Amino acid sequence: MFSSRAHSILIAVALVINAPAAQAAVATQSRRQEVTGGFATFFEQQGLPGSCGKVHQDSDFIVALPPGRYGTGVNCGRTVQVTSTSTGLVHCHRVVADECADCINANSLDLSTGKYEFFSSLDIGELPSMLSTS
Repeated sequence: MFSSRAHSILIAVALVINAPAAQAAVATQSRRQEVTGGFATFFEQQGLPGSCGKVHQDSDFIVALPPGRYGTGVNCGRTVQVTSTSTGLVHCHRVVADECADCINANSLDLSTGKYEFFSSLDIGELPSMLSTS
């Protein structure tokens, strides 16, 4: 949402989507959605709430989804897992907190600077490859 720089890394993401809270009392359902062919950029919070309504710090491990995946906000609070095949680093269970209006394509996402720096320095604009798992 507030991209100050457009550094990118190839990524794939697995959204771990649980049933809405109202249905959770009756039966817990899960479905996995693997997303490939996207890019990750990073964004700064600037003290403003994301599209999901909460204010986060840049150091928080949050992500923003592109409009088609964000939709009406149904994924707010849901979790994603991102794995870097070049480093083997796995970052899992980080909260969807915003919409990425400037995402490169429908399979891309924005990472908070804290999450992006888990994989790479903010000065490095691109990592060789990313692959998601869950």
